[in-house]
Amino acid sequence: MSQRSLKKVKVKSVKSLGKTKQKVFDVTMKSNPHTFFANDILVHNSCYFRVLAAENIQQAEEYGAEVVKACDEGSIPMLVTEIFNGDDVMRSDFEAITRSTLSYGRKKQYAFLKAWEDGEVLPKPKLSITGLSIKRSDSPKQLSNEMKPFFEKIMAGISHDEIKDIMDTIEKDYEKLSLYDLAAKRTANGLNKYKIAFDYEIINKDRPYNIEKLDEAVEEEFGPKIKIPEEIYVKFMAKGEGSYNVESNELVEDPNGPLKMKVKNKMVIPFHIKASILYNYLLDEHGVKGAFNEILNGDKIKIFYTQPFKMKIKVEKDGEVYDMIQEFDCLAFPATSRKLAPFLYDYKPDRKRMLQTYFYGKMETIFDVIGYDPEAVENKAIDALF
Repeated sequence: MSQRSLKKVKVKSVKSLGKTKQKVFDVTMKSNPHTFFANDILVHNSCYFRVLAAENIQQAEEYGAEVVKACDEGSIPMLVTEIFNGDDVMRSDFEAITRSTLSYGRKKQYAFLKAWEDGEVLPKPKLSITGLSIKRSDSPKQLSNEMKPFFEKIMAGISHDEIKDIMDTIEKDYEKLSLYDLAAKRTANGLNKYKIAFDYEIINKDRPYNIEKLDEAVEEEFGPKIKIPEEIYVKFMAKGEGSYNVESNELVEDPNGPLKMKVKNKMVIPFHIKASILYNYLLDEHGVKGAFNEILNGDKIKIFYTQPFKMKIKVEKDGEVYDMIQEFDCLAFPATSRKLAPFLYDYKPDRKRMLQTYFYGKMETIFDVIGYDPEAVENKAIDALF
């Protein structure tokens, strides 16, 4: 293949080939671990390097251009022809210049404050984040909105005292938020399935075997969207084993079925799902089920932490009533309406824990990298008063 034969192509369509039994492997090579040919295409990663001699963006661009030229005229042709025994069709590309970089020593966990990209000086530095928890959108909206500009200031270079001042302001702003606004975002996926497990524990006074393992095995063996009846879940929760097949897209017990299951671990219901189950229960307990929407499977919800509390939960089955003391430290409510059920205000939000989980906790790795110690800065501020 020559350089002249290469051309850009447009993908016209993407078609699923369905469920296959083939496995995909991550190929590495001893001598060149980041570079190999796949279907005649040289697959490789990007490389980044510091330009200590550059005093400004223009000089960094000039040094970068020299590196690209050296690669294209020297190492790349040698790599392609001598290492891979191929034609010289690979070229390097100059991607970006950053003002600062935070690297965590782990694969795909870093942040760049870009000043130059694709041949142009950016009018405003652009933050690029890969693999860091601050990108997750589960934080309360105000915290999410404040997190990125705060991180940009850290990347641009601010003192530890300035970091503390910003954090103090963020904390004061969060204290003023309403219950709806301070809550974090989640989705009640699998609510129906987890409710079966929740009720099982109350009725049987024993934690069920992990039905998530059954779900995973069913999808692996038979493909997605296989219906699992409640009675099969209940039997599996009791024994932790079974033999299964599929009929009419529904899981059935079959001693000769291709799926043989046996697990040892017990079920742990995700905290936000348990909080959703509690919310639906409280709607009944307070007699306001018709006035406020229940949380349904797959609904968008909001959650807030509380101080741990215990509650007796009752479950009715086949005319019998069962009860059990359950411990909670989180409550949920539907995210679709700002009109909240009055009983929610009986539970005081643990704002300190919310801040730690959805803001400071996400910044801890960054603080480690820049050597910021909140406690040391706080003590320094206190000492300055005396």
